Formats: sequence, structure tokens, C-alpha cells
Amino acid sequence: MEIWSNLSKHKVTGRSVVVILIIWAALLATPVLGASIISPQEQDMEGGIILRVYTDESFEVEIAGSSHWTMESWGMDYPFSGISLNTANTQTGGDACEISGSLTVTLGPGAPEELADLELDVSSHWEPSGSESTILVDVPGVVAVDASVVYETLVDSESALDLDLTATIWYTSYPKMLIEQSVLMFPMFKAEIEAQVEEGSEGNVRIEELELLSSEMGEQSATLSLTARIVGDFSHGIIDPSAVLPRSYIGMLQAAPGFYSEWLSGTGLRSGDLQISFDKEEMALETEFEVVVEGDLDEQFNEWKDAFLADALEEGYVDEDEEELVVEFLLPTEFSVADLSTAFDYIVEGDTQELQFSVEGLGLEPPTPQVLLKMLGDASWEVEQSAFTLTIEGVPDEGVYVEIVVPDETSEPISEEAGRVVWAFDDIENLEMVTFGAKVQEEESQPINMQTLIPVVGAAVVVVAAAAFMLMRKK
Repeated sequence: MEIWSNLSKHKVTGRSVVVILIIWAALLATPVLGASIISPQEQDMEGGIILRVYTDESFEVEIAGSSHWTMESWGMDYPFSGISLNTANTQTGGDACEISGSLTVTLGPGAPEELADLELDVSSHWEPSGSESTILVDVPGVVAVDASVVYETLVDSESALDLDLTATIWYTSYPKMLIEQSVLMFPMFKAEIEAQVEEGSEGNVRIEELELLSSEMGEQSATLSLTARIVGDFSHGIIDPSAVLPRSYIGMLQAAPGFYSEWLSGTGLRSGDLQISFDKEEMALETEFEVVVEGDLDEQFNEWKDAFLADALEEGYVDEDEEELVVEFLLPTEFSVADLSTAFDYIVEGDTQELQFSVEGLGLEPPTPQVLLKMLGDASWEVEQSAFTLTIEGVPDEGVYVEIVVPDETSEPISEEAGRVVWAFDDIENLEMVTFGAKVQEEESQPINMQTLIPVVGAAVVVVAAAAFMLMRKK
């Protein structure tokens, strides 16, 4: 919740986040990155954006850098000391794309002491027809859970979830008497749970089976086993989003028609694997995932992006400051994420926090280069980080190179060459006046190769000298 309060505190506008919005569009929002970059007066940021422009005026974006800031901790220890997220997309062919990545959360001084001995092993594999998962969680002296979950798609948009669970509960965390009472009152709890699930899902989800198989009361802990089968249309969910999300995000969640249910039900999914574990030595929660998506990932991403933004505009979820950004840039721009790779490392040390970030392989085809440059220029008015740079460089193609022309009205660059210009990302004026031109590479005269020339000249001298000597003898 602290991240959201920070975002609200600094009054984020559409223009101030345009630099990182091209990353957000690919990652479906990264709040940590936003919190880092959009409060420039309180932190230092270094690195830069490289904008590679091709002869057809399409772009490839590379962003890398770090941001440092200090935040008052009020004597409280953070529950984590670092968060690391890495993702990589690979288009394996015309009909599939592989998305893989890892998420590591390193615990900090504020984490519960019991987690030092945590045993965790979660494994899941899913396909369009369903999924199978195993869950093992053991916090010694508190609770241990061993469960298997099988999810299968049925007919008429319905699915079934089968759960088999065994839990061991220590009396130090939950009194024995209360566990015994819960076992005796299980039939009543069962009826209440069934009613709440059906009511909360508006009749779309129902519990067909819920049974307590066994209960063993030991001297120090109790072991309970139960089984359950839940059937229905899970795309409607059984949790009210308003209970767990800030109000400002409820609308955006509703503005993605069918996206979550479509992807979770495996419409564009060929297969997926998820592995979660806990490293006791590093005190780190580690997650690895790999997903194979059917079809062209770029096409799917842009279709979803357009539907999401159009619905957000129609429903009024976009404020006036962001509307120009959406209408003039995000909607008409085609994104390429098939070869996108990202890396984010968020580090906390006392009151000091640092975010290291990099994005490579993000492709853009804006309606015109000037639209993209205008948005970047507008963002530089508010970011104001002189150690963060913007580089525009042309990419030659088969004898044709891209000439970059910077008019006098545009802010003076740090360095300027025919095919590469660098600015400090600090209030760049009239950036949209920069133009690009495709020029045919002129063939230059080849320089003289002295290594070749010296022996050739030497041989010629010898030949001429020998001819002269023979001529003199004849005379």
C-alpha cells in the first residue's frame, strides 16, 4: 500500500510518466518503476533512453539506468530488502511465443522470524484443458499445508476445481480447544461457506462437495484432511475487487473486457509452468515461470491494448491529462513485444532505496516520429534529470543511412553527429522539430593500404632497376 500512497502523494500525470509508459504498456504497469521515476525532485536518476530509428521510421527502444532516493522509515523495518523481476519474450515461430521470467523477493529485518525456517514448494502446470498444482508450505511450530489442486474446463463456460488438502496446525498458533470446536461445528460452517460462495458469485459458482475426511488431535498439534469440488464460471470470480483494491483501480480492472478470463481460461495459451520455492540461505522467495502463447504475440498484445484503452476512454477511466497521451500516441502506435526483455531490481537499505532497471527489444511504430518525440519532450519538462540522457541514433540498412537533423529551435544536444544525437533529459524544448531523412551512402574512395603498397612498389623498383641495367649493358 505504501507504493500506491507514494504515487498519489506526488500527483502523477499522464505527461510526467510518458517516458516509462512505453514500458508499462509492455508490462501492464510496473508501480515500483513509476514510484521511482516520477518524483525527480527527491531523488537522483542516471542512465538513459536510446531511441533507434530505422529507415522506415519505426523505432526500437532501450532503457537502462538506476534511481536513488531517501525515504523516512519512521523507525520501522521493511519486510523485504530487495525485489528482482526479470522477463524475456521469444517468438519461437510464426505460431507461438515463449514468455519466461523470474521474481525474487529477499526478506528484510521486518519479516516475521518464523519465516527463517520456511519450507515452500509450489509447482503448477497448465494447458487449455486445465491445470495441475501441488502445494507444500511448512512453517515449523505454526502450520503445515500439503495440497493438490486440479482444474479442468467443462462445457458452457464452466470449470471444475478439485482440492485435496492436509493441514497440521500447532496449538501454539491456534488453541486445541478452538480446533476441536471447529471440527464439531464443521457441518454448520460447510453450509455457511456454500451459501456465501453462491451469493458472492451471484450463482455462477457453487460448491458441489466439501468434506472433512479426518481429524487427529495430537499432543502438540492437530492434523486435518479435507476434500472439495467447486464448479462454475470462474471468470466472474467469487471475490469483490473493491475489497482488496484501491477505488481508483477498480475502474481500470473493469476496463479490460474479457482479458483476464480469456487468458486465464487458456484461449491463447498453449502451456505454462510455475515454480515457487524458498531459499533459506539467501532468505529469498523465488518464483520462476514459463508460458507458451499461441499465435503472434505482437498482434495479440496490440489487439488487447486497443480494446483496453478504447474501453477506458469510453467509460471515463482516463483523466484529461492522460487523454491526449492515449488518443495521439498509445492508441495509434503499434508495439512490438515479441523480443522484449526487462530487468528490475529494487533494493532497500535503511532509509535508502534504489531501483535499477533495463528494457530491451521494445519496438514502436508511431503514426509519425514527431508524435513520439513530442511526448518525450513533454515528459522531459517534468522529469528534469540531467544525469539521465536521451539518445537518438539512426540504423543504416543496405547502403541507406538515417540522417538526424536538429534545428536551432531545439535544445542544444550534449553531442551531435550525422547519425547520433544525445541530450540531457532535462527540459528538451521543441524535440518534435527534429527530423529524419534516409540518405544513400556515398561510396568513398578506398584509402591506400600501405602494407600492400610497400612490397608492390619495392618489386616495381627492382624490375625497373633490372631493366635499366640490361639496357645499359646493351649500349
